[in-house]
Amino acid sequence: MYLAASNDTAPTLREFASWPFHGSGNYTADCARGRGLARQFASQLQLEDADSSAVLQHLVGSIAKRGSELTGLEVGFFTQLARHLTAPAAARPSLSVVSA
Repeated sequence: MYLAASNDTAPTLREFASWPFHGSGNYTADCARGRGLARQFASQLQLEDADSSAVLQHLVGSIAKRGSELTGLEVGFFTQLARHLTAPAAARPSLSVVSA
């Protein structure tokens, strides 16, 4: 199980594709963590100049194979990606990872 902390380095795309993340049971906290994972995911895609559709396909497949309900973690992750993808280019929220 992968539990990201604020000082962790971003997971690799291979790690994202296998979706080793698990919710904590706190929906609000998990949504926030999922949004952060989405920002890390987007940054890794840019850094590695990867085929985003292939990585995302594996990621979704890994989540689906679990056979359980989605947690706030997945909801936050996909919500953040959707916000980025559906906004006009000039108005897209930044997906860069900023150290606190």
